Amino acid sequence: MKVKTSDLIGPALDWVVAVAKGMEPKFFTEDEAYRAYVMERTLKHDDYVSVLRPNNRITPLAKFAGYNDGVCWKDTFSPSTDWAHGGPIIEQENFKLDPRKGQWEATIWNEAEMQNPAYGPTILIATMRCFCCSKLGDVVDIPEELCQQQSN
Repeated sequence: MKVKTSDLIGPALDWVVAVAKGMEPKFFTEDEAYRAYVMERTLKHDDYVSVLRPNNRITPLAKFAGYNDGVCWKDTFSPSTDWAHGGPIIEQENFKLDPRKGQWEATIWNEAEMQNPAYGPTILIATMRCFCCSKLGDVVDIPEELCQQQSN
């Protein structure tokens, strides 16, 4: 489903940051994720995966660490809320940050020109939106279930 980069938040924003970084994340419903044959045929060790739980909650992106009577996950990836994940991206890119009426404005220099600004309530959200826009454009495609989380 298509969504504006400027509207991304939560698991959907983390998902798109992973795509922008070339991590090729995968999405499953809980039923799919707990079927061993799906895991064995679809995932490699250390693939990033997010799962829709029966209570309609999305798990954070996490590395697949194997299947042994249940799916094992490790190393979640949450760049829009965790400085350990978002900080290195901020350090690698040439961001300019400005506070603007209760939110942050983030712009990035890309190939000698400034990209359109992105906004967010925190530095991490603003910069991750800006990063995604600079790499993927103003509109991105995400799993429909992640779009539903946007409004929750």
